[in-house]
Amino acid sequence: MLGVSTLIAKERRYYMDRGSLRFSEDRLELTVKSGQLIKGHFSIEDDKARDMEGYVYSSSIRMRTMVDVFHGSRADIPYEFDASGMEPGTVLKGNISLVSNIGEYILPFVVTVSLSVIRSSIGEIKNLFHFTNLCKSDWNEAISVFSDPDFISIMKGQDAKFRNLYLGLCKGNKNYNLEEFLVGINKKQKIELSIDSDTVNLIDPQSDIVRELEISRNGWGYTLIAVKSEGDFIKLGRNKITSDDFNNGNNCRLEYTIVASELKKGINYGRITLRSLYDTLTCDITVSNNRFINDKSRVLKAKSTQFSLMRHYMDYATGRIDKTKWLQLATDLVEHRLRLGVDELQNNLYKTHLLLLEEKYNEAKWILDRKVVNIEESSNELYSYYLYLMALYNVDDYYKREATDRIKSIYERDPDNWRVAWVLMHISDELIKYPSRMYAFGIRQLERGCHSPIFYVELIRLLNKIPSALVHYDDEEIRLCYFAARNRLIDDELRGQIIYHALRKREFNKVVLRTLLYMNESKETPELTEAICAELIHGNVIDAEAHKFYSKAISNNISLTRLYENFLLSMDRQKDEVIPREVLIYFSYRSNLPPKITAFLYAYVVKKREEIPDIYDMYETAIDTFTVKQLYAKKMSRDLSVLYHEIILNKLSTVDNMRQLSALFLINGIRVTGRNIVNIVVSDERLSEELVYPVVNGEAYVPITGSDVTVLAEDSMGHRFYQTIEMSTERFFLPRKNLPALEKYIEDSVLFDLYACDCGMEYIRVNERNASRFLYLESNENVSDKFRAAIRIPLIFYYQDKDDVLKADVILGRLDRKDVPYKDRDEYLRSLCIRGHVDRALEDCLFFGPENIEPKILLRIASSCIEKNGKVESEGMSAVILSAFDRGKYNETTLDYLASFYRGPAKNLRNIWRCASGFYIDTVSICEKIIAQTLRTGAFIGEEVQILKEYVEGGGSTELELRYLSYFAHEHFVNDRLADDYFFREMARIYENEGKLPLCCMLSFLKHYSLPENRGLIDETIRPHIIKYIHILYKGHGIVMPFMKEYKSISKEAMEISGYTMLEYTADEGAKVTINYMMSEDGDGRGYTREEMVPVYGGVYVKSFLLFFGETLQYYIVENKDGEESLTESGTLSRNDVDNEENVDKYSMINDIAIATTLKDYDTALELLEEYKYKEYITNHLFKVR
Repeated sequence: MLGVSTLIAKERRYYMDRGSLRFSEDRLELTVKSGQLIKGHFSIEDDKARDMEGYVYSSSIRMRTMVDVFHGSRADIPYEFDASGMEPGTVLKGNISLVSNIGEYILPFVVTVSLSVIRSSIGEIKNLFHFTNLCKSDWNEAISVFSDPDFISIMKGQDAKFRNLYLGLCKGNKNYNLEEFLVGINKKQKIELSIDSDTVNLIDPQSDIVRELEISRNGWGYTLIAVKSEGDFIKLGRNKITSDDFNNGNNCRLEYTIVASELKKGINYGRITLRSLYDTLTCDITVSNNRFINDKSRVLKAKSTQFSLMRHYMDYATGRIDKTKWLQLATDLVEHRLRLGVDELQNNLYKTHLLLLEEKYNEAKWILDRKVVNIEESSNELYSYYLYLMALYNVDDYYKREATDRIKSIYERDPDNWRVAWVLMHISDELIKYPSRMYAFGIRQLERGCHSPIFYVELIRLLNKIPSALVHYDDEEIRLCYFAARNRLIDDELRGQIIYHALRKREFNKVVLRTLLYMNESKETPELTEAICAELIHGNVIDAEAHKFYSKAISNNISLTRLYENFLLSMDRQKDEVIPREVLIYFSYRSNLPPKITAFLYAYVVKKREEIPDIYDMYETAIDTFTVKQLYAKKMSRDLSVLYHEIILNKLSTVDNMRQLSALFLINGIRVTGRNIVNIVVSDERLSEELVYPVVNGEAYVPITGSDVTVLAEDSMGHRFYQTIEMSTERFFLPRKNLPALEKYIEDSVLFDLYACDCGMEYIRVNERNASRFLYLESNENVSDKFRAAIRIPLIFYYQDKDDVLKADVILGRLDRKDVPYKDRDEYLRSLCIRGHVDRALEDCLFFGPENIEPKILLRIASSCIEKNGKVESEGMSAVILSAFDRGKYNETTLDYLASFYRGPAKNLRNIWRCASGFYIDTVSICEKIIAQTLRTGAFIGEEVQILKEYVEGGGSTELELRYLSYFAHEHFVNDRLADDYFFREMARIYENEGKLPLCCMLSFLKHYSLPENRGLIDETIRPHIIKYIHILYKGHGIVMPFMKEYKSISKEAMEISGYTMLEYTADEGAKVTINYMMSEDGDGRGYTREEMVPVYGGVYVKSFLLFFGETLQYYIVENKDGEESLTESGTLSRNDVDNEENVDKYSMINDIAIATTLKDYDTALELLEEYKYKEYITNHLFKVR
C-alpha cells in the first residue's frame, strides 16, 4: 500500500482548481469473437494543460490496461481485451477508472461477443436460410463459405439436425456436395433436366445445317452437363454446360452442326447425349442422304422384293398361306422386279417357275426360249435353276436324269452353294425317294455353313415326316430345331423327339433352352416342363422365370437332381411364397445350400413352426447349430435376424451368444439402385471418423446408432448422395424393444454404447443404467474429441453425486476448461471446490470470466483459496472477490482481503468500508486509503465523518488526519461545503495536542461557529479556540474576515475590527484582482482610487473600509487575465445602520456623533464629542509608546 507521505503533497496543492480531463473517446464499444484478443488505446489530457498524475484501474480482469500509472499533460493508455472463454452473444459492460490529481473519471466500455456468423457479400450468414440466399446470389462465394471450418457453427436450433449431413458432404467435390446438401436440407429441389426434342429427322441436307437443342432445368443450383455426340457428321458447339450457361436460371441452348461432307450415303444415325450427376438425356438424330443413291435405288428395291419372295415362300412351305395365295403374291413381286430392270435373268427364271406351277407351260416355254439366253455363261445357281425348270417342263425321264447329272456335277464343283444343293434336293430321285438321305444331305449342307431359312424349312418338313431322323442332336440339328420352334413348325412327334434328346444332354446349351421355351409357348406338357427344368438346372439358371418352371415341376411331381435346390435359389425371398412340404422334408435330411438360402429356409420354418410343428422338429437341431455358427461369423441378413430373434434371444441367450449378438444388434439392411454406388457412408459427429461400408449387389449392412446419424451413398467417383437417390433401409431388430435383454451382456462396444445411452451432442443424461457406458465412451479414441468433451461434465456431476471421488477426479484430470459448456460452468466450479481443487477453480473461473459465474460460487472459490494459501494479493483473486462483492455477496474473509488490497475509485472503497464496518475487521487501512485518495482526487465521500472517526479511533496517523482536515477546511472556507461539528472539534483537539493548526483550519473553524445556527455549539471548549484563532489571524497575519465581527462580544480583536466595513471577493487562486473605489460625498473630482487586492486565503480577497454613518463608497473590481482586464463586479458600500450595542472604541464614538448629528440630536452629539475629547486626552497623557 502506498504510504501517506507518497499520497500527500504540499498543503496548498490540494486546494487548487482541479479542472477536468478530456478523453479521446466517450466510451469504448468493442465487438470481438469468442477467444479473441483485441488491442486498442485511448488518450487523456488536462483541459488546462497541467501536469497530471494518477492510476488506471479496470472493473474487469478481461479488460487490461497496459499501463498502471500516467503523468504529464497528455497520456496515451493502451489496453487489450481477452475474450477467452466467453459465450458468443454475451455483452460485458464495465469501466476503466482513472484516479488522478485532476479528479476521478470513468471511461465506460461495452464489449459484445459476436455470435458465430460468417460474413459474406450479402451480409452475415447466421443460419441456413441466409446461406441459401447466398447460394442463389453467388454460388462460388457460397462454396467458399461452405468450406469454412466455422460453417458448422451456424447450424443451431432446428438446423442442428443437419450437422451430420454437412460432415458427410464437406469433403470431395464441393460443387456436387453443396448441391446435395441444399437438397438434403430441403432448401431446393433436385435439378431435373429436359430437352425440347429427343428425336431429330433431316432429309437430304444440301449444306451444313446449324441447329439448337433447348435444355431446361426445373430450378436453380449447380449444374454440370457433359455433352457427347455419336456420329462423325455431328459437330458440337461445346462439350459441357454449366450453371452459368442457363439464362434466367432455367433455359440453355446447345448449338450443334450437321456437317454435310461427313454424311454417308443412305441413312445416317447419330446421337447427342447429355449426362449430369442425376440425369442422362439423349437426342437421336437421323439424316437421310439420298443425293448419291438415286441411280441405285432400283437395286435396293430389288433386294427388298427378293426378301419378300423368300418370306412368302416360307409362309407357303410352313402352311401359313395356301398355294394360290402364294402364287399370287410371288407373281406380283416378280413382275415388280422385272419392271425395275434389275437381275432380269433371275426374275425371268422366277416367273417361269411360277407359270409351270400354274401349269401355264406355253407361257413358260416362251420365256425360256425368248428371255433366257446365254444361260450357260451365268452363275452356277442360275444355270442349275434353269436345268431344274427345263426338267419340270420336259417330263421326259431321260432329260430329267440328264439334268440331274449336270446339276450334281455343278454341286460337286461348288458344294458350299446351298442354292445348287436346294435344286439338287428337288430334282434328284435318289434323294426324293429316300427322305433320310435327303435329310442327311441337308444336314451336311448346314455343316458347310448354310443358314438360309428356305433350306431350314425344307429340312423341318422332312423332320416332321420322319422325326426319327433326329438322332445326334448336335449343333446343326439344335440350330435347325431352334428355327423350327421359333417359327412354330414342329409337329407333336418331332416335339417328343426334341424333348427326348434334350433330357439326354448333360451340358447346358442356351439354344436348346430357347428351343424348349418356344415349344412351351405353343403347348405346355409335363414332359416339356421336365426338359426345361433339366436344362435350367444344367445352366444353374435361378431367375424369376426359371422359378416358375421349378414350381411347375414340383407340382407335377417331377424328380430331377437339384430341382429343390434351384427352386429355393430362384425364389423371390421378398415375397411370402409357400414352400412345398416335400421340399421342406427333402432339406431336413440334406442341405448343401449357400448360407443365405439356408438362412431363408430356416427362417421360413421358424416362422411357420406353429403350422408345421413336425417339420420344425426335424429342423430344430440344424437350425440351432446354423444360427450360432452364423452369429459367431458376424453375419447378418433379414432372414438371420429372424433366427437371432427366435433362437438366440428367446432360446440360446447365453452370455457369449448375447455378446456376439451385440455386434449385429444395430445393423440395418440398406438397398440402393443405380449410379454405380459402391459404398454406404455413415456420418455421425459423435465418432472420430465416418464409417464406410461396401455395397455388394446393391446391398450393404450398416449399423445405425440413432436417428441423428446421416446415411449417404457414395459412387465410384466419390460423389455422395442423400435424398437424390433411391435408397431403402430395413431394420432387422427393434433396438428399443430388445435393448433390455441385450445390454446386461454387452460391454465396451462404442456403437452399442452410443445407442444404449440414447444421446446426442445437445442432450446427454447420465444415470445408473448408462454411466459405465458413458465412461467407456469418454476414454475411447474412436469417439470424437468434441463428444468426449461433452460427456465429461455430466459424468463428473454423476460420480460426484454418487461420492465416487476416484472416477470424478480421473475425469476432471482429462477435462479441458474450454470444453465446459456455458450452462454447466457454475456447477463445474462448485465441483472443483468440493474436490478441493480450489487453485484450479480460481484459474478456470478467471478463464470463464467472474462476471459470468454465480456470486456464491465466486465467494466459495475465494474463501477456499484464502483459507488454503493465506491472504496473498493477486490480480485474479481481486477480480473474483470484487465481482462477487459488486453483486452483494461477501463474507468476513473476502471483505478483509478487499480492505487490505483493493485499489480503485473512492466510491468502491467507500462501499467496501461500509460492508467491512459491519464485521470484526480492522478498517483503519481502508479508511486511510479513502482519506488519502480523497486528498489526491477531491472525491466526495458522503460518510466522511464516520470514516474519519473510525480512522482516528483506530489509531490512524495524525499527520494524515490533519492533512484531511486542512483539505476539508479549504473546501468549507472557500467553497462553502457543508460541515459536521466533529471536524472542528478534531481541529481543536489537534491544536491542543500539537500546539499548531493550519491557517485554513482556523479560518474554517471561525466561519463555522460564526453561523447563527452554530453559535449554540460554542461552549467552554470552543470559546478559547475562537479567541486564540482570531488573535493569531488578526494580530499575527493581519487577516480579517467579515465573519470575525460576529465574535466581538468574546474577543477584543473582534471588537476592534467590528467598526470596519468589509468587502469579500472570491477569484481563482493566484488571480490578480484590482479594486477601484471613491467616496460618494467627496465630490472633489479626484475620481477613483485604485488598489490591488491582497488575497487572504485560497482565492478569497478582503478589503476593509472605515465608513461612518451616512457615508457611501462606490467601487468596481477588475481581474487581469493574460494582460487583459475584465470587470467582474461593481457596487456600493454604505454605513447607515444604527449599532444598538455599547461600543467604547473611538471609531464607534465618532460614528455615534455622526448619527446624533444626522438625527439633529445636538445635545447628545455635544456630549459624545466632549467624551471623545476627554478619552483622547487621557490616552495621550497616560500611555506612552515604547
